[in-house]
Amino acid sequence: MPEIRDVLPPIDLFDIYWWVWVVLAVALAVAMYFVFKKWRKLPKANIEPPQPSRPAWEIAFERLADLTARKLIDKGEFKEYYIVLSGIVRKYIEDRFDIKAPEMTTEEFLKSLQGSGVLDDAQKDILKAFLNLCDMVKFAKYGPTKQESEQSLALSYGLINATKTS
Repeated sequence: MPEIRDVLPPIDLFDIYWWVWVVLAVALAVAMYFVFKKWRKLPKANIEPPQPSRPAWEIAFERLADLTARKLIDKGEFKEYYIVLSGIVRKYIEDRFDIKAPEMTTEEFLKSLQGSGVLDDAQKDILKAFLNLCDMVKFAKYGPTKQESEQSLALSYGLINATKTS
């Protein structure tokens, strides 16, 4: 029969395994550091209400004024003029009606407008003629007159003005 022994006295963990406690304390400090660092990078609640963005027509009118100020027509840079002009109108339509106009060809864009009710038939016809003229200048090396270029600018203003919201 095995010999019965007395219960051992309690072990003082701080005396024997002090290095374990040091390692645990360092690990806890490192973990807290990374948690705090991650917490600081989290987006904070926006206390200020978001500012309303400017209307699409206002931005388009500003861009058209900038284009006019560049005097590309007077310099004879018609291709550059029509690239910028058609970009302004396409961007306006994208912002105003949520149609991805700059990413489409003219034909795709006009087809997408046929199904939507964003423009009436007269506006669609004006836009089609305008975009076709822009494409002729940009891709077919058509040389428009100064009067045609100024009329294109007026058409842009008219289209934006007719479809703008207050």
